[in-house]
Amino acid sequence: MDSLRYAVDLMRSGPESDNISLDGSGLLNWLADKSNCFAAFRHPLGFVHADLTDLVGEVPDGVRVRVHVWTEATSGDDALGLVHDHMWQLTSMVMIGQLADIAIRAVPDPQGSHDAIRVTYGKVNEFTHEGRVMLQEVYRRYVSAGQIYRIPSRSIHETLIVRAPVATLLVTQDDPPGCPGPIILAPHPAEPLGTAIREPVSPEEVSALYRAVAAIETV
Repeated sequence: MDSLRYAVDLMRSGPESDNISLDGSGLLNWLADKSNCFAAFRHPLGFVHADLTDLVGEVPDGVRVRVHVWTEATSGDDALGLVHDHMWQLTSMVMIGQLADIAIRAVPDPQGSHDAIRVTYGKVNEFTHEGRVMLQEVYRRYVSAGQIYRIPSRSIHETLIVRAPVATLLVTQDDPPGCPGPIILAPHPAEPLGTAIREPVSPEEVSALYRAVAAIETV
């Protein structure tokens, strides 16, 4: 837990920065040994998600710790696409690989290129239309291993994989209870047919995935 706790404390207290001293491959191998201690699933945005909060120990209310792993260039499984916001603020450290974080502005427009789809989480996720928008790229930043970046809650963005595999460690702070779910911006015309139930990934699959990604990075 020491290296995981060190990384989490660094991310929560420090600024966005370069050249963080963290053995990403070593941490992935350590997590592979602990794969029976946390749950993982295939995320509709194309990565395997794991919640590590219980491994970290005591954290403030609403704080969660996650790992996301992509094995190839971004290819989300969800029919609604990759542009979205979050109902939590996000601090992310790239442990392995390189990604592009694209900040996007959504401007309401009855003739807009994209439909805004609201997600309501539950045992079965629900999706509803909330109008049309035109998307504008605000900026694009490239983030490599050892770099930390932050995204405020409700900021629309898209993640593209530049150099796979990619593994990121995230520390998030939930919005207050009762806030509306996130928005997905899908090309018009979009049917509200997102991923209703996410597919779990077994501890054995997670362990094998983490070891394979760590081995690629150390070659």
